Amino acid sequence: SDQIHTMLVNIYLDQILSKSDDDNEQIRSKLQAFIITSNSYRVQTVLNRVNQTNRLRREVALLNGKMNNFDQAFRILIDELEDFEYSENYCITLSQGKSSEDRKIVAHILFKVLLNSLKKNSDKTTQVLLHILCNNEIEFDFIEVLQQLPSHWSLASL
Repeated sequence: SDQIHTMLVNIYLDQILSKSDDDNEQIRSKLQAFIITSNSYRVQTVLNRVNQTNRLRREVALLNGKMNNFDQAFRILIDELEDFEYSENYCITLSQGKSSEDRKIVAHILFKVLLNSLKKNSDKTTQVLLHILCNNEIEFDFIEVLQQLPSHWSLASL
């Protein structure tokens, strides 16, 4: 089964890499959904192939997430791609079907990556941080969050 799923991923990649980026959005969406939902492909093999181009950074992030390397996944999505909305949705997707503790782990990794990117894109990142903290679908340990917030932040803003 992992051979078939890996072959399917490679077919998607062949299609994506043979076309311009403008023609790929639908195929890439299918590939991304497959990367997230399937547990039956050779992740490292696919990651090696995807890493051969800079065109598929989101897929690299998702494959890192598949290997539970959430920090790297969110750093690509936030620091490289500045795709805050996708990062938030990905965090929610990763949390589905997980224990409360596992959901908090993923949420706090996203939170820490966002905190680290405050220096680079302060206003936008601040808005995103406030937004995810208010998102009921993302589960946080708020004691831990409060301990890590920048000291100049007002609690009223939360």
